[in-house]
Amino acid sequence: MFRRIVRTILVTGLLAVLLIAGWVWVQRQRPPAWYQPPVVNDPVVKAKAEDVELAVVEILHRVRAADDRWGMRITEDHINTWLAARMRPWIEHHSSIQWPAELQMVQVKLDESAITIAVGVGTDRASATVYSATIEPEMRDGEMFIQITSASIGRLRLRGEPLAALLSKIGSMNVAGDVEASLPYIRGERPIPIEFSLSDDRRVHVEALSCSPRRIDVICSTSLPQRASSEAPTESDD
Repeated sequence: MFRRIVRTILVTGLLAVLLIAGWVWVQRQRPPAWYQPPVVNDPVVKAKAEDVELAVVEILHRVRAADDRWGMRITEDHINTWLAARMRPWIEHHSSIQWPAELQMVQVKLDESAITIAVGVGTDRASATVYSATIEPEMRDGEMFIQITSASIGRLRLRGEPLAALLSKIGSMNVAGDVEASLPYIRGERPIPIEFSLSDDRRVHVEALSCSPRRIDVICSTSLPQRASSEAPTESDD
């Protein structure tokens, strides 16, 4: 009788463990319901992504009064279209970073005060496991800080310190060193650079950023380049 009870408990426990393991595996393999990135090779997607990039460049380079504040709204659809068709060639053209072969499509989801970034990792898009992280940007004293607030693999939310858990899962990827170098920014310990130069040496400074469902609103100012003094040097009497 005792052996039967023990056997029943063990079998029941084993079945429970197997069921939980199966559920975890299924949840890990299932992408988030919202993760449906545009098709990269779709001509319509490519054309739309180019239009988005050109529109942003045109807005940034408009002639403006010195330190005039101006705004720009970017939708979730705009961002994801650009990510699908233009991000990889843009990165490879403007930097020495080689796109890791195991990185598939990147997609973002915009919510109130938060941005969720998801990326497929695997040999192909169909079998890729989707990793995602939610960050919250915040402006403090004219500087922007971000902090990761959650991380997931598929639909399985990682427990514990989410950033450490996520990095432990992707530690073998070629971009791990770059990710680790970004930790002070992701943890909110160091401000994100929010000022950059234009081709005519003017500088754009991001003064405010707010996230809402399906859109980001940015307030910027453009400063004129500092010009060298026109006075010729003179010899000192000393």
